[in-house]
Amino acid sequence: MKYRRAKKLGRYIEYYNQSRPHQALYNFTPAHVHEVNNKSALLQELNEMKSKTRERPKAYWVQRSQELQPLMGGCPGKGRGEIVDPGAYREEIFDRQQPDFQKASDRDQK
Repeated sequence: MKYRRAKKLGRYIEYYNQSRPHQALYNFTPAHVHEVNNKSALLQELNEMKSKTRERPKAYWVQRSQELQPLMGGCPGKGRGEIVDPGAYREEIFDRQQPDFQKASDRDQK
């Protein structure tokens, strides 16, 4: 029984020192900090990791926009279409629309 507890305790200590990152050690494992044994090197490594982490989403969105570029605008297979003014047909739309007071009277009759 004692042997099992000692074995479990040994596995936990090994996990704690070898695998588990510690917040006080800049989220590095104690084994890694002990291996490097240089605070400035650790901080440099940490800054490199942070910059790579910041660049990853930027690279994703650049790639994504390049993939979607052919899909934006125009007819499929015919290239980009011309940009259309959204207000070009505004008057025609308003001419076809019923006045508000007419809509209200139609609802009241139903």
